Parts: sequence; C-alpha cells; structure tokens
Amino acid sequence: MSESTTAMQPLCPDALAEEFMRQGHFDQLRKQMLHEFLQSEEHAVFREQLETRLHECVTKDVDRLAFRDPRLRQSDVMRALDKDPIFDQLLSNLSRPGQTAPWLGEHGRLAEQVREQLTAMIQAHQCSSSSLEPKETNS
Repeated sequence: MSESTTAMQPLCPDALAEEFMRQGHFDQLRKQMLHEFLQSEEHAVFREQLETRLHECVTKDVDRLAFRDPRLRQSDVMRALDKDPIFDQLLSNLSRPGQTAPWLGEHGRLAEQVREQLTAMIQAHQCSSSSLEPKETNS
C-alpha cells in the first residue's frame, strides 16, 4: 500500500479495494483476462455463435430493419441479443470447474490472483504499521 494510505487509513475492506485499484492491479488483471480470452478457443466459438445470431436477427426482420432509424435498429438488435442466452453460456463456460484453468468462479485464476495481491497488500500494511509503532525501552 502507498505510505500515505497506510499511515492515514485503518485497514478495512473499502481501503483495500481502493488501494487495489489505485495500484493498478484491477486494470492489470482485466487486461490479462481479455488478452487470454481473445487468444482462446472460447473466444473463437463465442464469436462464431455471436455472428450467427446477429445474422439470424438481421435477416429475420430485414424489411422492417431496412427502413428504421439506425439508432432504433441498433436497439432492436441489442434487445434480441439480451434475450439470447449466449452471454450467460459464455460466463458459465469461463467458470466451469472442469476447465484446465478457469478464470472465473471462487477457485478461478482471477480469485486466486486477487487473493495473492490482497495478501501482499495486507502484509505490507502490517509491516509498515509495526514500523510506525513506538518501540518499548527498558529503563
């Protein structure tokens, strides 16, 4: 944790979460997850399914969509996708325990990395707190 944060704030969940983000750990994990997802087989399958569903949605109402305002067209397509379970299926697949190294879920890599970073931050806080406490002298 940064010196100003450890010296001024007690260790609490809100302070830990704020410092976690301030130190860039959240962005680092988000970028790592996205990069790995974009390189994965799950991404290829998801993209193919998404393109198929978009094509079905557009071709089903082609006459209606052709004459609609572009903003309304987009909202129609988004509404159709919201009703489709494709995103829920993707999240389920990414957190499936049988997967070699799932990102999501209680035992996923994301949770593991967050626990590791938080443990290091707590230990750093404890070390800095103990160095700020006055030392007892034997007189």
